[in-house]
Amino acid sequence: MATEMGAGAPPPLRIWLVDDSDDFRELLVQVLGREPAVTCERHFSSVAKLLAALANSPAPDALLLDVEMPGMNGIEALPHIRKIAPHLCIVMVTTFFNGIRRREALAAGASDFVLKLYSPAKMLAVIRAARQPAAAASSGWQIMGLGTNREDQFRPQPNS
Repeated sequence: MATEMGAGAPPPLRIWLVDDSDDFRELLVQVLGREPAVTCERHFSSVAKLLAALANSPAPDALLLDVEMPGMNGIEALPHIRKIAPHLCIVMVTTFFNGIRRREALAAGASDFVLKLYSPAKMLAVIRAARQPAAAASSGWQIMGLGTNREDQFRPQPNS
């Protein structure tokens, strides 16, 4: 059920999703669609389809990009995406945490890295934090994601 946004309310966060799993894509689109002020505008089963869409459409506010996919994987896709949309917030999504893959993704231009088992609210919090580079840099790491200065999600971080 769509509701009208009040005057002065920010526009909805526009998200695109790339994942080769039809089931995961459909589920995440449905779940994110229930979140207030969020719209999962488009979703793709491959990087090739995403790149074609980015070349012909305005970029979304954020992109959820699967790490492991057949053909070109998400990490290999990052430089191609950055050429088309250099300021796009790209959050990598994966089933299993792998510190090496996380470092590769962040070095290649990912904004953050999350696990598929995260709740939609947590994924959205990571996306919103990743879209605020000054806030993320001042905190030293993304609060809920597997951001640039965290070795893994399980190690406690000191309070500053």
